[in-house]
Amino acid sequence: MKLHSKIVLGLVLGAASGIAANTLAPGAAWVRWVGDNVAGPVGQVFLRMLLMTV
Repeated sequence: MKLHSKIVLGLVLGAASGIAANTLAPGAAWVRWVGDNVAGPVGQVFLRMLLMTV
């Protein structure tokens, strides 16, 4: 599978899982915990690594 296909697939799967989590469990504590303690730090690390390469 080509790199751009993997990127688009990851984007679509991430968006779908986020929408599903917020639709099926709105305001649930675990959704907020995952966003604050997993997705937030991972996103920050990704952005810092991206800026480091530029």
